[in-house]
Amino acid sequence: MNRRQVIIAGGLGLSRTVRAVRADEDVRIARFEEPLDVADIPVGGWCLLLIDGAAIYIRRRTQVEISAVRNESISTLPDPARDEERVIDPEWLVVSGECTHAACRVVAGQGSYQGWECFCHGSQFDLSGRVRHGPAKRNLAVIAYEKIGPQTLLLHAPLRTALRPSQSQTAAAAVPRPLGGRT
Repeated sequence: MNRRQVIIAGGLGLSRTVRAVRADEDVRIARFEEPLDVADIPVGGWCLLLIDGAAIYIRRRTQVEISAVRNESISTLPDPARDEERVIDPEWLVVSGECTHAACRVVAGQGSYQGWECFCHGSQFDLSGRVRHGPAKRNLAVIAYEKIGPQTLLLHAPLRTALRPSQSQTAAAAVPRPLGGRT
């Protein structure tokens, strides 16, 4: 991250996110619904995007990594999900950088599974963003995207769901709220 990006990020109120990145990370400021050139992310590489106050990771996975996460049994995972259900293009994984346990920022390339690790409470996620070690019980949120060119992605703003205070815990209806918001 260069000095200009740090100044811009700080001005946008992203200091919590900036402190949670490694010095060697590719960090970019981006926007949802705007084309994003990913040609310079090497195979096996990461990019951390800072979008509207949220940390979003893009991982360009190798064929070996794709095969490994697709061949693992999901039956023992806390939040079982097939890798094929979490990506549009197997090479590109786009997930939230917010831990599903306590909303701390995760760090890429860490932990026993070389995916993401949350240093607040020790949750670990694999290279599909699936939780492998808690206390988190849910996978990292997948960010919807489209491939609009061979090396260009268009990320869509995610929505979260939260129960209205008058609803029971088993209610099916939910109210969408933007990523990064609190209930």
